[in-house]
Amino acid sequence: MHALSNTLNIGMYTFLHSKVMTKVMVNEAKGRLFRRKDSKYLLYIPVDLAEDSMFPIKATPANPKVRVKISFKVGDNKLTIEKWKENNET
Repeated sequence: MHALSNTLNIGMYTFLHSKVMTKVMVNEAKGRLFRRKDSKYLLYIPVDLAEDSMFPIKATPANPKVRVKISFKVGDNKLTIEKWKENNET
């Protein structure tokens, strides 16, 4: 912890209150679903969420592309995204 002046910097998850720096977990963020010109879809996950230390799926410089399983239940308006397991069919 660092003693600094009162500051708010959400992009770095840093809030300074009473001159004490505290890291804040980001477990929810506003993303976007894009339809590209080639009819493929891209799901954008904000950097603050994806780089949070508790984010369950890690992409690294050595492994920048991580396969994920995306699913939903009929009648529900939620997507489930989880790391792809090698025993899943492609």
